[in-house]
Amino acid sequence: MRKYLIPTILLFTSFSLKAQSPPMLTAFEVNRFQNNILVDWEIAAGNFCTGLKVEHSTDSVNFVSIYDYPGICGNTTVNERYSFLHTNPVSNVRNYYRINLNTNGISDILGITFIKLEETGYALFPMPLTSNSKLYFNNDKKENVTLVIYNSAGAKVHEQQGIKNNEVNMGNLVLPAGLYHFNVIIAEKRNIEGKFVIVKD
Repeated sequence: MRKYLIPTILLFTSFSLKAQSPPMLTAFEVNRFQNNILVDWEIAAGNFCTGLKVEHSTDSVNFVSIYDYPGICGNTTVNERYSFLHTNPVSNVRNYYRINLNTNGISDILGITFIKLEETGYALFPMPLTSNSKLYFNNDKKENVTLVIYNSAGAKVHEQQGIKNNEVNMGNLVLPAGLYHFNVIIAEKRNIEGKFVIVKD
């Protein structure tokens, strides 16, 4: 049986900072869901817990509780899966999460960098462009993406096809200083438009 606090659509994977979770915790994931972070965990059959907390940190050291599970969790015969939606993660930094099972121990620490997409459907930073700049957009279905860049005169100066993820490295573009416009075309049916500036030293 799977219990949900919200619908679960998983987008971004996470990484672990700790070696081992308590045996009763058979799964623990943090992923992006729209402009939120979805925390998803599973309790092994035959185990029960009280006082379970979802805890959050921005430095992986100092954690605060962001959710207290009401009542007793677990099931005698089947694994039970639970979810919590963190609606206000800290933007553009790494957010860390753990499950505090009270007397049953504490889970791995999972981290995920949360990039908040603007109303335009993308985020691009640092700006002006540097060697570390990345363009982020929503491509949860891993559809085929094409990036097309135009200069201020409207001439196409760059095209990149076959992108399958949610981001593009913009720092390796070899273009002169100036203002540029771009189109992110997802599955040939969804178009995101934006602009950026390149400044040369």
